Amino acid sequence: MKHIIFAICLTASFTVNAQPGTIDNSFGKNGVVVGEGYRASDIYATALQKDGKILVVGGGSYKGTGGTLLVRYNSDGTIDKSFGNEGVVVTDFGGPIDDLYGVAVQKDGKILTAGSLGKKIDAGVIRYMPNGSIDSSFGKNGTALTDLGNDENVTAIDLQTDGKILITGVTVDGSNGKSSRTYFVIRYNTDGSLDKKFGEQGSILTTLDRELEINCLEIQPDGKIIIGGVYAYLAGAKYLLIRYMPDGSLDQSFGVGGFVKASFEGNNINLQLNSIALQQDSKIVIGGGTGEAYKFYAELARFNNDGATDKTFGNGGQIVVTKEGTNAVVVQSVMVQPDGKIIAGGNESHTTYNNFLVARYQ
Repeated sequence: MKHIIFAICLTASFTVNAQPGTIDNSFGKNGVVVGEGYRASDIYATALQKDGKILVVGGGSYKGTGGTLLVRYNSDGTIDKSFGNEGVVVTDFGGPIDDLYGVAVQKDGKILTAGSLGKKIDAGVIRYMPNGSIDSSFGKNGTALTDLGNDENVTAIDLQTDGKILITGVTVDGSNGKSSRTYFVIRYNTDGSLDKKFGEQGSILTTLDRELEINCLEIQPDGKIIIGGVYAYLAGAKYLLIRYMPDGSLDQSFGVGGFVKASFEGNNINLQLNSIALQQDSKIVIGGGTGEAYKFYAELARFNNDGATDKTFGNGGQIVVTKEGTNAVVVQSVMVQPDGKIIAGGNESHTTYNNFLVARYQ
């Protein structure tokens, strides 16, 4: 699942106050950065360093060479040529995919990336030094790979306060082409070894009775782990939230036995849950979309800390965003500001063109 994350930079001025939501023309070229020097590459995730530099990850080719892609920009949108090879790091694992779908920054500045790697398409985490070189002290020569039996499609990464690393996604049997019914959560120690105290020897592998997607991961301040996606996405779809205790056991106080399967009024064809954000009051905001036969609408929803729908939010717990003249409007990423306002970033598509879209809610 491709995620579009908007980095919003706030600047102060004694004379001019820019209208919130106007494009920041001091960034890149008229507020936009278009990557040059790496081509046929998709960007799936971004992260912001403490110094304001911006990391983006994905996969594709760089000057004819395939592999994972990691790029760093300065805070003004110019490429950081002190990083990797003129700002770009490509790592080739020889696999048919070799894509990165998540990135996180450790407290010491080291960079963790997660994706599907190698010829066997294993779940993988790569750690880089702050200058873009691979950290050989992590895992095996800088990489931790986990094979759970099929193709592992990694979709998200997050860091615990103690530095341990969590990744999630789904497994797919590439030989039969069937949709996934199995998801995983894996936890690594800070050195890249599996944390044997988590789940079953470091991982959780669960098969449900219907097709599913898992696209996002958030760690609560109390250490509980939430993953999110869609249950039965091919027919009668429902939003899916699952919460675990810090040791990997299901949190029985959340939803029904740790699971929340939620749907709202309207047609739930093509349901998407692409992002989770946590409010300071522990409420859970999700962003994605819902649809009907020929239309797709952006959607936000909010849940209480116990997994119940928060009926005080929007219309019965949900906000549906439609725009006249569009074929689809989708939320790809959601975040909560320190003042509690909610920002949703995504895209809208028309018959002949597409737009980026960002909206803010009370």
